[in-house]
Amino acid sequence: ELLTSWQDGHRVRTGLSVVIAGLPNVGKSSLLNALLDIDRAIVSHEPGTTRDFIEESYFIDGIQIRIIDTAGLRATDCAIEQEGVRRAYEQIKKADLYLYVVDASNPLQDDDVKNIRLLPKHRCLLIINKTDLGNMIQNETLTGFLYVKTSIVQSIGIENVKLKLKILISEFIN
Repeated sequence: ELLTSWQDGHRVRTGLSVVIAGLPNVGKSSLLNALLDIDRAIVSHEPGTTRDFIEESYFIDGIQIRIIDTAGLRATDCAIEQEGVRRAYEQIKKADLYLYVVDASNPLQDDDVKNIRLLPKHRCLLIINKTDLGNMIQNETLTGFLYVKTSIVQSIGIENVKLKLKILISEFIN
């Protein structure tokens, strides 16, 4: 009981941690920038741009959250990127909530399926991004998950992300 009350108090003081995760080049950093409405993270077509996690505070309906943009989850030979991926998984383990981003213009990757299975469905929002380039993601693969279809580059679906994130937050804190 004491531990639970301490964790709740700690979350109120520091904010809920919300990790943005996914494979490289799916739009994680673009999502961070869109949510914050500033260019906080570098966005590039080159995979592996985000090497370390970026953390920013954000308020939704008066509730503080800490949004954490992470490196793309993939196997790589680059030692620096390997460390970024290791740190990304570390952030995932500690997170309260998850925004997992996938590229709708390609079929769901095996690595995506593996990563998504690690996340608790009731604490995860799937962001099906790049819908402006097509949608190769089958809806039945999303069963049980809260999800939003977006084109972050075209500012489509950002308000829906915020709305669904509010739902996740309210369910988490109640």
